[in-house]
Amino acid sequence: MNIAEIESKLKDLRIKQAEQMKTKKASRDTTALASIREEMNKLKDEATAVYKAKRK
Repeated sequence: MNIAEIESKLKDLRIKQAEQMKTKKASRDTTALASIREEMNKLKDEATAVYKAKRK
């Protein structure tokens, strides 16, 4: 996956996360929020690996 695809997916996930944060804390879907965070972390790790590979 290239950087543009990763950044695009991260942007979409940030939008989804922001939608969840608009609701009150008690009524948030915690499982959806957790899965969004997990996927964001995986994409960030992948982006880090791509950036490090380019630096070499």
